[in-house]
Amino acid sequence: MTTDDTTYLTYTDDLEQPTPDEDAVIEAIVHTLHGNNEWAYKKYHHGIRDAHAKSHGILRGELTVYPNLAPELRQGLFATAATYPAIARLSSTAGALRSDQLRGIHGLGVKLIGVDGPRCLPDDGTTQDLLFVTHREFPFADAKTYQRRGMPLSWLLARLPDWGLAAASDVFSVVEKVISPVGLHLPEAVQLFIRPNYHILGQTFFTVDADTFAKFQSLLDNPLPPTDKLRRLITTKATEDVLREAAVGGGMITLGEDGLAKVKSGMTTLREINKVTFVE
Repeated sequence: MTTDDTTYLTYTDDLEQPTPDEDAVIEAIVHTLHGNNEWAYKKYHHGIRDAHAKSHGILRGELTVYPNLAPELRQGLFATAATYPAIARLSSTAGALRSDQLRGIHGLGVKLIGVDGPRCLPDDGTTQDLLFVTHREFPFADAKTYQRRGMPLSWLLARLPDWGLAAASDVFSVVEKVISPVGLHLPEAVQLFIRPNYHILGQTFFTVDADTFAKFQSLLDNPLPPTDKLRRLITTKATEDVLREAAVGGGMITLGEDGLAKVKSGMTTLREINKVTFVE
């Protein structure tokens, strides 16, 4: 990557131009997502997130900001060299507890601890959240497009059974293969559900949107690159059991194991653990 200014988009106040009806559009989005939450509550008999409902792993580590970053990257959290404790959560983006065999988008949320400095919201917190998903750009250009195209998709994905979603992915995969030779393609939001279903530890994560209030607009890519051993196993299509054994051998603790440890320490209960973990 070069450090020439032309590589980066400089922030100006006119980068974001809300439409006159944006408040009403946002309210419509909230209404749809709230409806999805109510549907999920009736189905699972307890509340889940309207997105990223299913956890695949909780990671603990550190994030190091190096002192030799390019000037365009030394802003906000990354302005000063430091090391922060970090907790990360791997997830599927659906607002339902889907089978891991289904294609789709995965997410990575990272919470950094002990971050000082000015904050967007007026609070006294000392954490910083970094959010990643497995596609490079958000498929909807603005709030209105998200409400018009994304919310019908969100409504459908919250209610469609696994077999229906799997069938739709197979059909769209065939359609894409037929139309792509003549230069046509399915919408990006649909293509996200026909891409290969690689193991989550072998996927690349992106921040999707930029830090709007920084001097330069920038993105973060792939904060969790797999080890060489895991990469080899993933590319050779090793079984889930083999991948799991390699990850545990490298120090990974499963959600169930960590949950049981917290039950023993009195931090939670088996009932709560059973809501977010499965047979391991």
